[in-house]
Amino acid sequence: YNITFIPTFSFYSRIASLEEAYPPDNYGRREIDLINSAGRSARHSLKAKSGGIAAPFYNPLHTAVQRQVKSVLKEFVSRYKDSKALGDIAIQLNTTGWLQFPGLDWGYDLPTVKTFLTAKQIDIPKILDNENAYRKRHVFLNTEPIKSSWIQWRNIKLRDFYASLADEIHRLSNGEKQLVLSYMNTFTSSYTEYNAAKEIAAGTSPRALHAAKGVDPLPLSKIPYARIWRPLRTPIPFNKRSERRAVASGHPSTTRLFQQAGVDGIVQFFDYFETRLYSLQENWWWPLNYWTVATIRKPVELYPLDDDIKTTFYGGWQFPQ
Repeated sequence: YNITFIPTFSFYSRIASLEEAYPPDNYGRREIDLINSAGRSARHSLKAKSGGIAAPFYNPLHTAVQRQVKSVLKEFVSRYKDSKALGDIAIQLNTTGWLQFPGLDWGYDLPTVKTFLTAKQIDIPKILDNENAYRKRHVFLNTEPIKSSWIQWRNIKLRDFYASLADEIHRLSNGEKQLVLSYMNTFTSSYTEYNAAKEIAAGTSPRALHAAKGVDPLPLSKIPYARIWRPLRTPIPFNKRSERRAVASGHPSTTRLFQQAGVDGIVQFFDYFETRLYSLQENWWWPLNYWTVATIRKPVELYPLDDDIKTTFYGGWQFPQ
């Protein structure tokens, strides 16, 4: 049937080798952890606090974290590059994962801040040169004119990281494969400190919202051997909360942004209903939690696709999961 498979790598969970190499300090923080303005790591915040297995655990700018991602992709491409069924290689950009920042409230560990200030030839104020001065670093870096440089620097550093992944994939596949930057759920997340729909309604551009996470699509569109898929969230019919959450990804300004970036694919995903199946859980032959999950397409309004869109992925949830 001449069908090719484009695997999408989602880096959501903790990595045992990284956890072992970087033990926690007296505050439970690791050098590789993503730290917010209150000095709390993602593993100790929000959903991760109650034992969640998916969160933006790691600092995407830490060299060990980037090395781990590159190692995973390198091994996969090396193993399967000769398969005729293998297409390009995608990584998912999602604020629940750790390939980008959830927003400007995150990324205030001392080494990252020092690297930025050194690169910009800014002297480090003594009040910031303390391991626990997270709130002070947050205020300092989010005050103009430094704020614009801070946002731009984070985007450049992540762009360079993704570019290195694209180069590696292209090299290992003898020029046959590209990197796909697959945006999904970059607007709504438990780790995002703002309401994207309200921000856009108030005049904030989708580009600014993505730049706060380090994934401004326009710089990423310039990466050689890489292409972009945009997100499109489909709400549950007649559910106001679900419809509000879907506004940002389907907003005309979001469409214009990704058109400007030369997007050639759409990741369309759906809100869902879920229910725990206690009877299945109790009678299964190993102790796992199972849920029934139903995804529902909105029957009235289907988003029109541009003529130049080559790929549409209809995402969803599976049973059991």
